[in-house]
Amino acid sequence: MITFKHVSKTYSNHVVALSDVSFHIEAGAFVAIIGLSGAGKSTLIRLINKMIDKDAGTIIVNNVHVDHTLKNAELRAYRRHIGMVFQAFNLIPKTNVMHNVLVSRASELSAFRSAFSWFPKALKLEALDALEKLNILDKAFDRIEHLSGGQQQRVALARTLMQKPYLILADEPTASLDNVMAKKIMEDFSRINEKEKITVIVNMHNVDLALQYATRVIGIKAGKIVYDDTKENLTQAHIDNIYDMADTSS
Repeated sequence: MITFKHVSKTYSNHVVALSDVSFHIEAGAFVAIIGLSGAGKSTLIRLINKMIDKDAGTIIVNNVHVDHTLKNAELRAYRRHIGMVFQAFNLIPKTNVMHNVLVSRASELSAFRSAFSWFPKALKLEALDALEKLNILDKAFDRIEHLSGGQQQRVALARTLMQKPYLILADEPTASLDNVMAKKIMEDFSRINEKEKITVIVNMHNVDLALQYATRVIGIKAGKIVYDDTKENLTQAHIDNIYDMADTSS
């Protein structure tokens, strides 16, 4: 489903974010990408969704070559079924939960309906179904600004489900949450992955959460993949290498 072949990315400030990265992810996987801040985790996610462009190599997602030729209508079509979940939620605080979920499908409305946010009944039912899957249906008509951080992240995930994605990319979705709510959000991702058969790729610092919920772990260090295997094979030595923890026992 997702293939990187010798992909590299260097930013304009000469920071090398990824260097000669190669991997393949099958459809239906639940992958946790771990590593230090600045290791290249977010760059990898953004390359998949073409929020930034690679400098070298090949990226293929669902048989689409993600390169400089992918733009305009084709780029919008490519992104339509790729859900993005961020640490900052990216919700509209002064509106209610339903509106925030529905806006993910606003592009399907006529200009007149879009101007007045008149969503048809079928879309409203889909939004309610998405909220029910995230156990937040009772908050459908509450304003976003009145919700807790965990509730807002669930709304963001429900909005993503409204896109009918085959792939969800999550960039540090639990970083601003307490441990209890972080586990609940990861449980949501796990349930969506299993029941909806949606591929999930999550960037995260918390190794314990990665090991508890993901089935595969990719470790990135200084722009290079230093671990790519099942969570069962991830040893403390691998973790020490990924997080550059030198042996101080001697």
